[in-house]
Parts: sequence; structure tokens; C-alpha cells
Amino acid sequence: MALRLRALLALLAWPVGADEATPCSVDDAECSALLQHSPAVQREVAAHLPRAEVGASSMAWPRGVAPLRSADKEYLRFLNSSIGDELRREAWKRMGAAAASRGWTGPARRDGVPPEEFAARDLAIQSFPAADAAKHLNFAGPTSDIPEGLWGVWWMDQTGASSVASSLGYKFGKADTSERLVSFGPKISSGGYTWGARYEEDSRCVTPIESYGGPQWAALANGLGFSILEQNKKMTRTFSFCFKGKTDNTSEVVQLYQKVSLDSIAVGPITVGPTIGSVLGFVDAGNGLAWVPHGIVNITLERKPWGWDRVTALADGLSNMDPLEEMVISLILPDGLWDMVQMVKNFGLGTSSRYPMLQIVDGHGQKTPYYDEFLRYMQTVEGDKENLFYSMPLAP
Repeated sequence: MALRLRALLALLAWPVGADEATPCSVDDAECSALLQHSPAVQREVAAHLPRAEVGASSMAWPRGVAPLRSADKEYLRFLNSSIGDELRREAWKRMGAAAASRGWTGPARRDGVPPEEFAARDLAIQSFPAADAAKHLNFAGPTSDIPEGLWGVWWMDQTGASSVASSLGYKFGKADTSERLVSFGPKISSGGYTWGARYEEDSRCVTPIESYGGPQWAALANGLGFSILEQNKKMTRTFSFCFKGKTDNTSEVVQLYQKVSLDSIAVGPITVGPTIGSVLGFVDAGNGLAWVPHGIVNITLERKPWGWDRVTALADGLSNMDPLEEMVISLILPDGLWDMVQMVKNFGLGTSSRYPMLQIVDGHGQKTPYYDEFLRYMQTVEGDKENLFYSMPLAP
């Protein structure tokens, strides 16, 4: 062990006890190989640095995440040294190479969405009447190139309030994130900014669906709804809905791809998102964003006579992660899904959930039978029973 550590330190040109590392070049084959080691090896190297308390005092430590161990703090010290930036750049390279090695089957990997000018807008959470969702949300219809299966406005029935969820035979597992309506409208411009989705012929993906801003994603108008929209905004959370199977887009399954901002994940002043993300298998999406691997969270839509069955599966290994890995995942997952991880850890419960996604307004703007069910449900929620929240760009 001692010889291996000394060899690693020599490779880094890192004298034992030095305050700063001399960065090695990522073009050097041996150095590049070292940087591709797991955090466990990096921590072994970092353990020879002077002890430095890098704790969570400067940030709100995520709920349910184990306290940092001494090895974690030394790893943070390692990232905060002069080699830390080099390691983050190497991590992004690895995340770019990951797509080629595994075979990327999703939307255009570095598709430039969400557009930087839109993502950089100042967003403000605003309310609109739930009964007027068709007037306020941008939804697809017959004049768009969006597949018919995603036309209209859809209710994400995460609490099981609909007749479908309560019907005999539907095995309902709850993981509520307080998000309630989603739509898939085409690109439109207004007030100096553009939002909306497009359909990619090659990948058969409807993309981007920005959950962090724009009139296509709405949550309850209460504290929980506000919190999830703020989390989506911090993570620049964006989805792509990709049809699989039948080429006429009457597929029975839609695969969701999710991208988030890894550069926004930090412990105090130390950015940890890229380095931890590369270890966990994230894929570079450009603009500081990365695709979340399906091995961590896999979301699909399964077509049913009444709409779509949305199924979310979480990896069993999420309950056995290191604290820093846990911290990254806790910030990426919405609170409801993070609660699922906690239930797995504490009670050994299953790691999948499902709920109906029901069309309340069709592609022609007409109300469906589920519209009244949705408004009846709204009268049961805590807080504002008449309005919903969405996050909209402020006027330029």
C-alpha cells in the first residue's frame, strides 16, 4: 500500500506534505490513467495533504445524506488544489467519451438545448388559474410536428386522485414531486425569448421540455410546488421524450432522457458535480450540462387506453453510495424520488414508482373527461386550490 501511494504521488509530482499539487498534463498517458481512477484512489493520494476541514458549514447539507467522512474532506481538499481544475476538465472529457463507448441512442447528444440565452434568463415563479391551463400552457396540436400521442395538456397524477389510479388492478406507488401539468408545444417566440420543443426525425425525440422555465411545466401553487420549480431551475433540468419501437410514433413506450447542470453542484466553494458525475456514468451534453444515466434513474411512458403510465425506476445501488455521491444524487433527484431512496435505505422498500399521465385538454384545445377530475382534485390540495405555479422568464 505504501509503495503504491508513493508511486501515485510521484506520478502527480506531488511531494508528501506539499500545500499545492503541480498539475500534470492530461495529455500524458500515465497521468490521464491516474485521473481516470475512482475517487477512492484519489482520496488515497489526497490523504497525504495537510489536514484541512472542508465541511458543510457554508451550505445546507441535503436531507438524509450521511455526514462527510475524513476521507471525503480530504478528497474535497484534493479538488481544491491546483490539480482540481485539471481533474474537472478530464472528467468532462470522460463524460464525452462515455457516449461513444456505450453507443448513444438518445436525442442529439450536444444539441445546444436548452439554449444558453434562454437558460441565462432571469426566471420568476408566477401563478395562473388551473381552470385556464389551455390558455397559459404551450401545447401541441395538429399544426405542429409533435407526434399525436403528446398533443394537448397532461395531468401528472402523482397522488392517485384520478379514476384511473383508483381503479381496480392499477398498482399505484407514490413518489410525489408536486409537479402537476406538462405539455409539449412547438417552438414559439414572444417578448424577446423563445421556448418550446421540436421533433428530431433521426432520434424520434420531442426535445427540449424545460421543467425549469417556460409555459410547459406547472406545479402546485404552494411551498412544495415552489421548491420543486426552484430545484429544477438550479439544476437547469431538461427532458427529452423519445419514441421507441414502431417507426410511425404509435409506439407503446417513450424513453425519457434527462439533462442537468453538474457545474452547479458544489460543497461550499468546491465544485464536485463533474468529477462525481463522471464516476457515476453521466454523459456530457454541452454547456455544463450532463445526461443522467438510466442506470441511476430510468423514466419511461407506457401507452395505455387511458393515456400514459409513467414508470420511474431507481438503481438499487443508490442506497449504498459514499456521502459525496449521495449528495450529488440528492440534488439531482426531485424530493419525492429522493424520499424513495431514503425508504430503500431505512425500510428496504422497492425502488420503482408509477402514476397515470392523463390528457385533460386535447390537441384541439377541447376539454377531455379527465379535465373535471383534475379540477376536483385541485380542491383537495394544501394551499392555493385555484392556481398553479410555473417559472417564466422576466421581460427582457
